[in-house]
Amino acid sequence: MAWATQTIGGAPAEHRQMLRTYTRWVLLRRASRDVAGDVSIGAARHVKASLRGLVTFLTWAEEQQTPLRALAQAQIEEFITLRTARRWLPQFLAWAAERDITPDLDISTLPRREPTISISEEQLEDVIRILATDRTIALDACLASLLIAVYGLPASKVLALRRNQLRDEGAALDLLIGERPLVLPDPIAALAKEQLDLLSEAPPDGWLFPGLRPGLPRDPQYLRRRLRPLGVTISELQNTARFRLAGAVPAKVLADTLDFSVATFENYAHLSGSTRGDYPVLRETSSR
Repeated sequence: MAWATQTIGGAPAEHRQMLRTYTRWVLLRRASRDVAGDVSIGAARHVKASLRGLVTFLTWAEEQQTPLRALAQAQIEEFITLRTARRWLPQFLAWAAERDITPDLDISTLPRREPTISISEEQLEDVIRILATDRTIALDACLASLLIAVYGLPASKVLALRRNQLRDEGAALDLLIGERPLVLPDPIAALAKEQLDLLSEAPPDGWLFPGLRPGLPRDPQYLRRRLRPLGVTISELQNTARFRLAGAVPAKVLADTLDFSVATFENYAHLSGSTRGDYPVLRETSSR
């Protein structure tokens, strides 16, 4: 599948063949099929999320300067506290341990953690306003951070976006992440068009947020440094945005539009009380 090849291309080079093998013989082989024999929509979403998560995990391990064979249980526990990986990491760790790629590691005994909402919606709105208007902050950092702050997207997913995932529809600019196009509102749309203009000579499938290293996108650490003066972290923006979205829009609509699992937003909906407030951009998107 083209999307799998593209996603695996974002992993450290020495792990790409392993990911190809795992994707073919584990993720795709175990995926449920529809009556035509194709991978079902729900299974495809899980495979994509698993593969993206594994790319993030392997990149993180490389940043720790730790070979996979030397990974320790404490490092796995640290990774779990930063990301939601219970749906895909245990299966990979079991598979990798059987082949002596990693030690025998486990996350099943770790307590499940509820998302922490540590900043208010008012604080989130202040950050969104600054990101939308402060031109002293780098354009790519503003745009990427707004996508996180408004839609709760993981930084790794935002920074892995390609130019051709933005589609200019004349009166609107669509972002293609999940099964439904997401209509970007101003000022996000205006910033996105500026970013596209800066990359006008890049190939259509080039990174929307190219990094300094050739062939690689920006790293989440780039965003962390630029958010630090605003007094917020990536996870705080993500969690508060998801909390607000889950109280306004049905979990299934969010999952389809933003390419999450339904369970992710059901969890936030439980925390928010599912108040179903007004979130017109996603409600309009869901009816298209």
